[in-house]
Amino acid sequence: MPAHRPDPVTRPADDELSDRELLRRFDAGHDEAAFAVLLRRHGSMVLRTCRRVLDRREDAEDAFQATFLVLARKAGSVSWHDSIATWLHTAARRLAREVRRGATRRQAREARRTAPAGADDAVTDVSSRELLAILDEEVACLPDEYRGPLLLCCMEGMSGDEAAEHLGCSPSTVKRRLRDARELLQARLTRRGLAVSAAGLLALLAAGTAVAAVPAQLAAATARAAVQFHARVPLAAGLASGRAVLLTRTLLPVVSLKFAAAVGVFVVAGLVGVNRGGSGVGAAPPPTPVATAAAVGGPVAAAPAVRGTPVVV
Repeated sequence: MPAHRPDPVTRPADDELSDRELLRRFDAGHDEAAFAVLLRRHGSMVLRTCRRVLDRREDAEDAFQATFLVLARKAGSVSWHDSIATWLHTAARRLAREVRRGATRRQAREARRTAPAGADDAVTDVSSRELLAILDEEVACLPDEYRGPLLLCCMEGMSGDEAAEHLGCSPSTVKRRLRDARELLQARLTRRGLAVSAAGLLALLAAGTAVAAVPAQLAAATARAAVQFHARVPLAAGLASGRAVLLTRTLLPVVSLKFAAAVGVFVVAGLVGVNRGGSGVGAAPPPTPVATAAAVGGPVAAAPAVRGTPVVV
């Protein structure tokens, strides 16, 4: 009887590797198992970060997927640290805020058409969300040496020893940096008129834990989409929404998009020339290219969030 071969997506040995080693393995061989470990390790923190900014679950999941798709595309082009928690936190906040800007415009249009309802609940919800937004803003401004332990221990639930192993430092160093990070956060919040106790700060950092568990289907689809996105092949149906893919343009280099737009214009012009005169000599000049939002790096219009349509990247 042939020996049982473990499922490559759940290889236990991968859990012992650092984030940098996992990304190196993913980049070298489109290793879905390595990327799945990164999703298990940091997915909850990323989804929670998105949910703290966005009201709708679908919006948060789009920002979540876009964050990991950008990570997949950048896997071989960035000098990564042993832990990528701080990079993921920054990317997730930026993408979630990009989605929120579009949602805010949509809600403003809807508010003009509907009468307000449940004002008291809305005020309470907005106040809580604003407090979390201020906290996340201050966390994002912390130096990486403080932010890393804070994210791993307070938002990902790692122990001091586990965080030390991921960060490549001693447990005592993690403990000291955590203490300094909390004190610095409390001081910054106090300057903004928010007096928060140490216990209250920990509760705020952990807010959203109950809703931040990454659904298994979302994690599996994101891992498979990451492999295809990294390989620059069309995404299979059902792996990611069109909006999630468009959202990645917020953080991916604009140069490649400009180059692609320019190539498209020249190809179209060449075809027109061939049709008009065989060689293109004496043909009408090509039309003036229209600058698109994607080509100039501006905001990209959101596509319908429909999972199930193949997306070419």
